[in-house]
Amino acid sequence: MKLCQILLTCILIFVVSLTNCKSKKDKDAEADSNSTEPNVAVKVSTTDEVSSKHIVVTVGGVAITKEVLEKNIPAEIEKKKVSIPPAFQEQYKWELKRKLQDDMIFELLLDEKVKQNKIVVTEKDVDDCIRQIKAKNKMSMKDFLEILEA
Repeated sequence: MKLCQILLTCILIFVVSLTNCKSKKDKDAEADSNSTEPNVAVKVSTTDEVSSKHIVVTVGGVAITKEVLEKNIPAEIEKKKVSIPPAFQEQYKWELKRKLQDDMIFELLLDEKVKQNKIVVTEKDVDDCIRQIKAKNKMSMKDFLEILEA
């Protein structure tokens, strides 16, 4: 069971790192932007640091704000590459916001458990894990990456 948890953690860390990779151009553009709003959850020690009317949920001292969720919706819509009829756009955005909130909560809780259990996963561990999964399922790296992206 412990091996299974470590394996799942490895895969999750790999997927998160894969999806969060940015080119130098993207990083430079992001650094040049004058946005004062964060794109991720905001670390706070008290709710006074962030207006409580903007906090959607707090997980382990980390506040997920309405603004953070709103900022991530266009990127999620772009990822889906789906055309939404105008009559359903508000409902779709609401459902996306719920999904983003759930995903952020899961990621924060997972990070907390990883730190709590002092789990350290090296690139070699991830590579070994990927090799095992590919061998067990008789798939190429291309097939593996396609499944991760789905």
